[in-house]
Amino acid sequence: MFHVAPSAAPALRRDPADTARRLILLLAVVAVLVVLSFLFLWPVVMLALGVFRSAPPGLPGEWTLQAFEVFLRSSMYEALFNSLILAASTTAIGVFVAALLAYVNVRTNTPLRGLITPAIMLLLAVPNTFYALGWAMLGNPRSGLVNVFGRSIFGEDVTLFNSTSWVGLITVLSIKACAFSYLLILGAFKLQSSDSLDAANIAGSGRWGTLFRVDLPSLAPAIGGAVIICMILALEAFETPLFLGVPAGIRVFATDIYSTLRNTTPPEYGEASLLSIVLFVVVILLAWWYRSLMSKREYSTVGGRNYRTAQIDLGAVKYVVSALVVLFLLIAVVLPVGQTLAGSFQTYLGNYASFTLDNYAYVLGMRDLPRAAITTIAIFALGGVVIAVALALNYFAIRMPRHPATRYAWFLTWFPLALPGVVLGIAIMWGVMSVPGINQLGGTIWLMLIGVGVAGIPLASRVAEGAVRQVRPDIEDAALIGGASRGRMLSGIVAPLIATSFFSGWVLVGLSMIGNLAVPLMLSATSWQPVAVMSYDLYNFGRIPQAGALFGLTVLGALIIAVAVFVVILGTRLIQKLIARRTDAAA
Repeated sequence: MFHVAPSAAPALRRDPADTARRLILLLAVVAVLVVLSFLFLWPVVMLALGVFRSAPPGLPGEWTLQAFEVFLRSSMYEALFNSLILAASTTAIGVFVAALLAYVNVRTNTPLRGLITPAIMLLLAVPNTFYALGWAMLGNPRSGLVNVFGRSIFGEDVTLFNSTSWVGLITVLSIKACAFSYLLILGAFKLQSSDSLDAANIAGSGRWGTLFRVDLPSLAPAIGGAVIICMILALEAFETPLFLGVPAGIRVFATDIYSTLRNTTPPEYGEASLLSIVLFVVVILLAWWYRSLMSKREYSTVGGRNYRTAQIDLGAVKYVVSALVVLFLLIAVVLPVGQTLAGSFQTYLGNYASFTLDNYAYVLGMRDLPRAAITTIAIFALGGVVIAVALALNYFAIRMPRHPATRYAWFLTWFPLALPGVVLGIAIMWGVMSVPGINQLGGTIWLMLIGVGVAGIPLASRVAEGAVRQVRPDIEDAALIGGASRGRMLSGIVAPLIATSFFSGWVLVGLSMIGNLAVPLMLSATSWQPVAVMSYDLYNFGRIPQAGALFGLTVLGALIIAVAVFVVILGTRLIQKLIARRTDAAA
């Protein structure tokens, strides 16, 4: 008999260089996930533990339940009730006005409807700190432009608008809520098919009946999502309640948390942490509701390739609507920004008889201005890093949606959305101060930059997601099939395609970050405060015209940066066109 020995299959030997590359890639992925976990997840864990500590972050203390005594105070429930009332009212007004503006822009032939979107974008570009400052000046009962104008017509005893009141607070936050809601609703209005609207008109439904019975119900997911997002933003609002609510004695959760740390001796970090956790849980529940709502698409009525958007002829009413659009532009943008700039040239707020440059001379002569300018520029530069990180994370998350690492990173980048600025500042303080070695960052500019950078990630991720989805995967596949390496494909194809989104996103995220007041107030060093904190200090000490002058200098700097970015974007597009022409010529 013959015994045939089983042939051993030749061992597959892996290239050592390939093994090294895989190992380096694995280590890089692990390092990125560890850093993201430390920045986004670890602070929340330490914030929860801080509720049970008797000492501030980084100091020895005992485990205690003393912080829970805050639930026995009526002031906590007053702040919670005020926060809910403020969120509900501003959301209702903001979303309703936003839906009407989107309807006017998309569905009607109003002559000036083209001004709506640029006005909304300009409104969003104004940082919250300076927008609240502008309204605090505009609606000042004694010297605000609105009330000076009102007294000149109706008499000395008339106050048309008081910004430091419930009406003022709701008005200003409603305008900001309207801007966010408009962007969330506009796309759904544009993609809505006109077939159902035509059917409603044939059935005898009038213009307004079609709006309320067909248009708005079919857009329920988009409008519902805008409602929840606006409620989250209103609950997280800090700058506007600080400028307009605190002087009127209106307590909300965010300002109460800040007051617990700044106006008590010693600071009650345990109570502040507990209040932060309560607000965090409320926001998380709203975010979960938003996610579940947006996952339902039963109400969508999006047309196919040949869908068309129906436009309604308003007749003579379109001129009235145009006037209302101009009025919105004046109230939302021109008046608050104009009042701030006009006030910067006044000897005192309300003196419209003479103007001076002394306020600018005072601000330029401030000892802390150079450091404030450097800190603000550093924050804006950090915005570029944040948008770059968001682009990278979103690219891999979209290209590899099922990979556990990318899904985990995707989840972490959205985590700060549930952390209001004050809460985020406290959480990062707990997270950093609890780690030996890294706790040396406490009280430095670096800790503040970390906090502001983390706060900017959610907005950057939203900008980055839209940019990455515009790059078709088949373009990348064609480059790889053609022999290009992945690195060459990313640098030669993907990077140029998203360059415009990168620079425009940098401006948007950078402006949002330099206008963040809550995180720097919690984390910034005394000697390295940004312009936003300096302007609040000037306003708080009664130097309102000087605060306006600081805003004017900030606007000038922002314009210079915007022009520079525009030139870079224009140059990038020209280079892309030249490359495309050479490629076509070579083909």
